[in-house]
Amino acid sequence: MKKRTRYCRYGFLITVLLLQAACLRPGRTTEEKIAAIENRLLPDGAFPPWRTESLAARMEHYRVPGLGMAVIENYELVWARGYGVIESGAGRPVTTDTLFPALGNSSIISGYAAMILMERKRLAPDDKVQQALRSWQIPGNESGVSEVTVRLLLRYDAAGLNEFDLKGYERDKSYPDLRQVLEGAPPAANPPVRLLRQPGTAPRRDRVYLTSHIVLQQLLEDIEGRPYPALAADVLFAPMGLRASTFEQPLPEARWSEAVTCHDGDRPLPGKWLVYPEAAAMGLWTTPSELARLAGEIAKSYRGLSARFVSRETAAGNSNVDYPFNRQYSSVRGCESDILFNPNTGEGFVLMMNSGPHGGSLRDEILHTVFTQYRWTWGQGLIWSDTFKQGWMLTLAMILLILIAVLMAILDLLEHRSIPHFHTERSEGSPP
Repeated sequence: MKKRTRYCRYGFLITVLLLQAACLRPGRTTEEKIAAIENRLLPDGAFPPWRTESLAARMEHYRVPGLGMAVIENYELVWARGYGVIESGAGRPVTTDTLFPALGNSSIISGYAAMILMERKRLAPDDKVQQALRSWQIPGNESGVSEVTVRLLLRYDAAGLNEFDLKGYERDKSYPDLRQVLEGAPPAANPPVRLLRQPGTAPRRDRVYLTSHIVLQQLLEDIEGRPYPALAADVLFAPMGLRASTFEQPLPEARWSEAVTCHDGDRPLPGKWLVYPEAAAMGLWTTPSELARLAGEIAKSYRGLSARFVSRETAAGNSNVDYPFNRQYSSVRGCESDILFNPNTGEGFVLMMNSGPHGGSLRDEILHTVFTQYRWTWGQGLIWSDTFKQGWMLTLAMILLILIAVLMAILDLLEHRSIPHFHTERSEGSPP
């Protein structure tokens, strides 16, 4: 009994020492983390689950020509890198200066631009949109229901407007202006914007429609008397020193060489990318590093860590949810944009790809590796898919079967040893 107690004490002491060693282990440098992301991605559904591959190999596997990523810590950009090529077969590399379409994540930045105008007293959260609009009116708002306010526009579906996807238009074909989009007039491919239900009664769902930000763009242009791209550049991009970001739609020809080509499978899209007249909702062109800096600034305002552009009261009171964002993902015909950010810790990651339909799996592999390397626990539920678990479950099942087989062999051996063997001597002449 004393010996068993002594062994238990030794085991406890060894466990404590191992835990202390783990806690005291020096942290990995940024370069080591980047090297792990570039060279040790865990393939989706890999078996054995510790088998890793390089980022370049996984991009080739999923036929993703190029991507850019950026990491945020303590609300600031820590690093950004570009990988692959701007266009499949073209050979021009993606760099940190390469432009990607932010797609639906554009709406986050547009909402913040509207908050900056609130700080400047150009509009107020509870202003009635119908009264502030000058060049267009929301159909259906004459029915006696509550008015749509600016605050409700910033909360997406809470505005009560009808819902439809914004799929973009090929650059080489005709595309509508903002007024035609609002009215659903040719060549617009959407129905007219109208009030569909009581404002302030947003349905709870994972998917977000951006109809409200089409109206927001028209509202801001009416108030300021100038195009929205110029407004955003003046109030946000220029003061932050963001030289790449622009809401100009279509992207000016002088900047075409800076932009990635979106891909439909292995083929570039006709016209290389899509045009979004709904610039405030879908039209931001930016780099991962500049999008990361914007995300950090928005979160600092929300947390009250900075009032450079927007006070905490304005940011928290007009956010679309209880926090600016944990994950915002948008993918449209061969390009995608992903932001994961924790405004409470200042940690986040931006990933932008010019991928085809298989980019989603690569996205999860990259995110899983990033969160593992940085030991972030807040976003695991957003990125850990069942396919990652399959490899581990299969491995554990095999280990369990091996352990059972070994245990059965040991029990069988012990059983044979415990059976008594009787040796009887036979006297001479006795019957056999």
